Amino acid sequence: MKRVFDIKNEQSFYQLPAVKNVVHMGRGEHKYQTLELYSGFDIETTNIYQIDGWAAYAYHMQLSLSNGSDTYVYFFRHWEHVSWFLDLIIDHYKISSENRLVVWIANFSFEFQFMRRRFEWDQDEFSFFAKEDRQPLKATYHGIEFREALSISGGNLAFLAKTYCKTQKLVGDLDYSIERNSKTKLTDQERAYCENDVVILSEFSEYMFRNYIRKYRKIPLTKTSMIIDQYKRNLHTLCKKRDEENHLFALTSLNEYKAYLLRCMPDEDTYNLWFKWLFRGGYVHANAAYADIEVMAAMRDITSHYPGRMNLGYCPVTPFKKVPFDPAYLDNKCCILHVQFDQIRAKTSHTIESKNKVVNSIGARWDNGRLISADYVEVYLTEMDFKIYQLFYEFEVPPTIIECWISERGKYPPYLLEVLNQAYKEKNQLKSAGLSGSQQYSIKKSEVNTNYGATVKRLKRSRWIYQDDWEELENDSDYYEEIQKLVLLPQHGIWITSAARYELLTMLWKLTSAGVTVYYMDTDSSLDRKSVV
Repeated sequence: MKRVFDIKNEQSFYQLPAVKNVVHMGRGEHKYQTLELYSGFDIETTNIYQIDGWAAYAYHMQLSLSNGSDTYVYFFRHWEHVSWFLDLIIDHYKISSENRLVVWIANFSFEFQFMRRRFEWDQDEFSFFAKEDRQPLKATYHGIEFREALSISGGNLAFLAKTYCKTQKLVGDLDYSIERNSKTKLTDQERAYCENDVVILSEFSEYMFRNYIRKYRKIPLTKTSMIIDQYKRNLHTLCKKRDEENHLFALTSLNEYKAYLLRCMPDEDTYNLWFKWLFRGGYVHANAAYADIEVMAAMRDITSHYPGRMNLGYCPVTPFKKVPFDPAYLDNKCCILHVQFDQIRAKTSHTIESKNKVVNSIGARWDNGRLISADYVEVYLTEMDFKIYQLFYEFEVPPTIIECWISERGKYPPYLLEVLNQAYKEKNQLKSAGLSGSQQYSIKKSEVNTNYGATVKRLKRSRWIYQDDWEELENDSDYYEEIQKLVLLPQHGIWITSAARYELLTMLWKLTSAGVTVYYMDTDSSLDRKSVV
């Protein structure tokens, strides 16, 4: 049963769904339980022009509560009624830090700006989490956990509904050009729109409880964190099997493997250096020589580029050690090279190095942020990126290898590949069955894509809190304590992207050398044709 209640004052008629189940969460002193009520919250805003410019105001708020059988939606026109109703359900369900309610919000970064000063937020370290300034993923009010939904689903609310829910986003939108306030009467169509959005969030909550929260006794903050949790569970399973043929190195015990990871982890300064200068993302670039020209072009798609590199490529599997450079290392080792190039210039109209990855330069010229030429540049490169430089740039004098570090090559960890390949297999099975438009397919495709994102997730030692205003607590955690929790190395993500760039740009070099004009490339596809039309 579904009903809508207008909460206009404290005497308003309403019903509350019964709680059918609770999920026990946490461990030790951090144990608590979460009510299995499926809830969503949403705000409708209007833009009003004032003397000092445009300002946004909330004129309608809606909350959903569902137990799977009964779904109730509550409409509010004033914040004091929202506060009163939240306090009412806190009292009714005995909500506290030990007995919590999860309420999902789409685009919490935006909605929090209207909520932040209206509630006294819980202040312990587990009650609030923000990935950046003004980007909360979790904020708790007396045991009610408001959580960001889109960080798990990706995309917008319509994509979330398509992926996880039966109820779909209604076509159209509220007309935001109309100035509204708490007295503006909504049409039946507009009320249905408001109701529909929080029903979607309740259905998303039900999906999360059934498929994740009940099973793992955790509430994830992001899609990436869900994948990393899968790696950890799979690593535990593999270590229990003691299958020494699974990988280059034996997974004899969890403690031994964690000790191995710690040996391979760089120190904090090196970690920061790698991500600032050595790590490069996917290659996305348009050829400036053909900008603003209409062309007829053919496109080639590299299917599942990152998953392919993760399965077929290699990564460093021993700690890096500093050694004198030997050119033979380029073909049989993983290398980190600190390189100086003098009198460097691009051989073709394609420029492949980003300005923000050049440590130092003299006399540099840039094509939309990419290096055309320079009297001098200093960079950090993997062995594959060094080979890319040799293809696309020429130098008056040989490059100078200032420093060289090497590691042995090996396969990516089996606990990573098994999670990736299982999701990939299930995605392809759904596609082969003609279900590429199904919710299951969208979920599996998202899982496949998230595996790469998990490998490049960075440690953040700073923490954002909100106490009347935003504050960053810098260096709030210890680097060496944080790396104890990891099951992936920064080397994994760095070499995946390096291999993907090498495959893509090697193909670009072959096409260009064969006289094919290439206009645009990214890590998944390229546009090419013999001639400009």
